[in-house]
Amino acid sequence: PAPAVPAPAAAQPEPAAAARRGGTYTMDEVRKHAHMKDAWIVVNDEVYDITPFVATHWGWSSAGKNSTIIAIMSALGGDCSSDFRDVHRGLADWQKIQVQLKSFKIGKLVEGETDTEHPSGQVTYKTWDELVEMGRMPANAVEETVQRNQGWAEFLKNR
Repeated sequence: PAPAVPAPAAAQPEPAAAARRGGTYTMDEVRKHAHMKDAWIVVNDEVYDITPFVATHWGWSSAGKNSTIIAIMSALGGDCSSDFRDVHRGLADWQKIQVQLKSFKIGKLVEGETDTEHPSGQVTYKTWDELVEMGRMPANAVEETVQRNQGWAEFLKNR
């Protein structure tokens, strides 16, 4: 029999994020969380720790979704309100997306805070190489994720 491979983690808030729920954050604090393993965003003045979502996003192993990963990674540590609405609002799953996003909410921005880098909530998209250079993800992030997913696929195939 094939060796047991653990199931991929479901995209649920981490316990540490749950402990922080209800907090108030400055943009300086949000900017500190701009890495695939520590991923915060702002949408409509609310702060979300989307680390589990980033870690399990299908875009890491689906070539057709690489642009989605670039968009998400470019948004980390900043306000992506406008882009979030523009990308998701017209989708059939809009209500489900809002519920999922709400599950990652850890607090609000301090009243009057704005993201000076993205004042209109629009993300400045980076290239893959720029994201690696910025330290938002390791150079081998895709390889690690693909290997994990291949192990899971092999496990399922041999069941």
